[in-house]
Amino acid sequence: MTQRSNILAAMTVALTCSAASMRASADVCSQPAAALGDQLIVAGGATGAQLAALLESFTPGLDLEPVDQFPGRPIHLMQAAWPQGWSLADVEAWIDSTLAAGLPQLSWMELDYLGQVPGGGTGSIFVDGLTDDQVVALQYARDRIALPQAMARSDGGGTVVAIMDTGLDLQHPAFAGSIVPGGFDFVSGTADVTDRNDGSDSDGDGVANELVGHGTFVASMVRFVAPGARILPVRVLDGDGNGRLWTLARGIVHAVDRGVEVINISIVSDYDSAAVEAAIDEATSLGIVVVASAGNCNGTDRLFPASKSNVLGVAATDRLDRKAGFSNYGDDIDLAAPGASPLVGVPDPDTSILGALPGGRWGAGSGTSFAAPIVAGVAALVRAQHPEWLATEATSVAIEQVILLSCDDVSASDPAFGGQLGAGRIDAGAAVLAGPVRPAEGDLNGDGSINGADLGILLTQWGAVHSSADLNGDGVVDGADLGRLLTRWT
Repeated sequence: MTQRSNILAAMTVALTCSAASMRASADVCSQPAAALGDQLIVAGGATGAQLAALLESFTPGLDLEPVDQFPGRPIHLMQAAWPQGWSLADVEAWIDSTLAAGLPQLSWMELDYLGQVPGGGTGSIFVDGLTDDQVVALQYARDRIALPQAMARSDGGGTVVAIMDTGLDLQHPAFAGSIVPGGFDFVSGTADVTDRNDGSDSDGDGVANELVGHGTFVASMVRFVAPGARILPVRVLDGDGNGRLWTLARGIVHAVDRGVEVINISIVSDYDSAAVEAAIDEATSLGIVVVASAGNCNGTDRLFPASKSNVLGVAATDRLDRKAGFSNYGDDIDLAAPGASPLVGVPDPDTSILGALPGGRWGAGSGTSFAAPIVAGVAALVRAQHPEWLATEATSVAIEQVILLSCDDVSASDPAFGGQLGAGRIDAGAAVLAGPVRPAEGDLNGDGSINGADLGILLTQWGAVHSSADLNGDGVVDGADLGRLLTRWT
């Protein structure tokens, strides 16, 4: 088994003090990461201890200790001490041969992998030159995706979008009143989801905290598109942009258990992780739309999880509806969204993607990292139009189809690459036009009033995690939601 993983946040963040300076580092597409050879992920029909004992009995000299688990699910992380003298190649061969033995209690195994921060493949973020969000609201993406027309019908209210990233500046005005409880930092194992300097130089390039601000910027792009949507920050990358496949998978499962409607993953990997795939499959089976960046390699590289069939893989376009020079393209792309900025001089809303940065600041960015949350925001707009849709796979498929079928063909504006950007560039106005005006909060059946019928729906959903009746977005339908419904009674 020759597996390599390379989790890459799809953008470099440089927190500089001058709007006229930017910093670049190594190529984002040429740094495959090494496996964590002592971290084994195991799935099977038994407890972690039972699976560890089984594998130890099957392999003399092996010592496994369960150290983590998908909550309530038979997927486990184990600390592994391999037989003396084993190389990584021996471990990979052992995984293959053990799985081939057909042990009934064992479903699959894989090593955990470390990813690397991307370098300067798309440039950096400017942090000066913007003083508030007024100019941010006028950025070219607004009209390019027909956002004003979409806003007339839906603002994303009633939805929660989970951001798998470096964390969030919780005090930034971009997120006032929008952050739901329950975020978690799976890097440090604490509830501190702050997008912060943590001293990380985990790519070993001598520059620490290269990606601080990435998660804040990504989340602000969701809010730019869907200002009524709420945000669940889940920290799965350190300040230098490194993450583990296990950490990403745990973050996705955490978001699933919080009952979100959309998950944004502005991260790519060169390895199709079974653990991450299992988490995504569970999410989409519950009606959650999963969106991922396609990568900044300017090629047809098959990058995960954007390449998964039940994930919306997003390429980036520029203000002229051409493929961004850095963006991936090809058969694995589902659609594109604005994501390119020139990153020279003071950020210009006519040419730049603009968003929030830690410390209450605003800046410009470039990357498929920032195209993906635009799509995630549109998914929230569409989902908000249909509180009556159930938490099933049919809902996530329906939302994806609404988005894909309403995209704009960019072949004319980009003859070279326009036909290789999936369904085309996203059109929020057209996507939202396909559905009704977003019902008021509490109108759970979309009939235009809040009455006994809606109360009945809420009561039948009491205690549910995945339900539009979770009006306050805290992850469960309970008395707080009942109170909100009653105050809106018509």
